[in-house]
Amino acid sequence: MLAACPRVAEVVSQPLSLFFGIRGIKRQFRYTPDVSVWVHPSFRDELAAGKPLHEIVAKPFRKSLDRSRVVELTLELKSDIDDVDAVKWEMVTAIYRHVRQDLFVLKRGMHIDRSFSRLIMELELGAHDRVGAVEKARCSLAFGHDECLPFGILSERLGGQPSGERLVKALHFKEFVSIDLRAGLHALTPVWIREEA
Repeated sequence: MLAACPRVAEVVSQPLSLFFGIRGIKRQFRYTPDVSVWVHPSFRDELAAGKPLHEIVAKPFRKSLDRSRVVELTLELKSDIDDVDAVKWEMVTAIYRHVRQDLFVLKRGMHIDRSFSRLIMELELGAHDRVGAVEKARCSLAFGHDECLPFGILSERLGGQPSGERLVKALHFKEFVSIDLRAGLHALTPVWIREEA
């Protein structure tokens, strides 16, 4: 899901292990985060404001992502937190706060939407397709002077089904276009060409 977000520059799963101790307890505690992401600051701001992750990912982003201005976040996905976990989380949160690193614990029920997950799986069909200068030039010509086109029209201009649709999906993953996924993926879904594209 994060790989499909136009505001995400990089995703690394289980990037590190953090070992820490508590005075009076011989056993060392270990914490390995689920994922670290480098994102546009607006992504962090929306997450901090309590917006569900699937809604943040669905939103289009028309600008080209400036990788020199991205911020690092640590994300942890949880179904539930019991009393033992709550104590551990208090310590982990304190450590992250001390080193001024953003840590978000995301509850699965709020942040993961099943229908959106199915949509992402459909979108991923084009994720590994080759996109080079020729494909980008064809896409620019298809947009002409427009900044936004419906998914169906853009797909048709790029070869129709299935090749044109796959190419639009691939161009989304290659950060050349941004598909507005807030209302699903269909013929009228808005697709934006990214500003520096």
